[in-house]
Amino acid sequence: MDTQLLKSLNDTPGKRPAPKVRARIAECFAEDPREAWEAYGGPSDWQSVAEGESPWSAPSVSGVWAALADTMKALLTQLEKRTLGFLVREYEGRWQLGYILELGTAKDQHYRLEVWAGGAPSPDAKFDSPQGHNEDVGPWHLPETLREVYSVHDGFGPHGEEGFAVGALLPSHQLESLPAVIGWRAKGVPIIEGECFLGFLVDSVGNRRGLYRQPAIFYKHAFEWDRHDKRASKAGKVQAVITRELAGLLRT
Repeated sequence: MDTQLLKSLNDTPGKRPAPKVRARIAECFAEDPREAWEAYGGPSDWQSVAEGESPWSAPSVSGVWAALADTMKALLTQLEKRTLGFLVREYEGRWQLGYILELGTAKDQHYRLEVWAGGAPSPDAKFDSPQGHNEDVGPWHLPETLREVYSVHDGFGPHGEEGFAVGALLPSHQLESLPAVIGWRAKGVPIIEGECFLGFLVDSVGNRRGLYRQPAIFYKHAFEWDRHDKRASKAGKVQAVITRELAGLLRT
């Protein structure tokens, strides 16, 4: 294990290594992902896949994401390109699969290695509305396209000290219901109803991507919710929006 090589990445942050050096970095993570990650990032609670009794055995990007290979192809392409190895951990009672990623590889970008977390598969994921939800609208029902993503990873993306970080697909137990504009009164005054938006992703400025509904109308497409005026505008198909947001982060 070339620990000095890995430690040197922290000595020159942002400097993109030469192709041969990057190839050697990849070899280090192939040899022993846990030791290589700790040499680069310091001690952590991540383990080699073989050390934990996790839901995954000898994971690969194509294997884990096989069910969504066609509908989330752009995201999988980025993951295949950047994944150096896998780790596992049990975090707050839930298993996570860690993807060791090589980011900032383009010219003039900040080169670094990061671990993204993917929650354990949850094909029966659902959202339980908190007490006091709008009885006129009724309980939320997650569309099949969102539950298909959760059947691969119940939550996926960058993680931080408090769980999944900004930009990540939130796990089902962290989905949030928010007020949203459902119509307009005279003189352009918005009608804002509680719990009409279900956010599954928060961007860097606090806007949400999620699901939107009005009484008697439930939209299966994803919407963007503006944190300032609480308006929701159509953003595209659920899996396409998740792909666009996460693949965009991987390209930075």
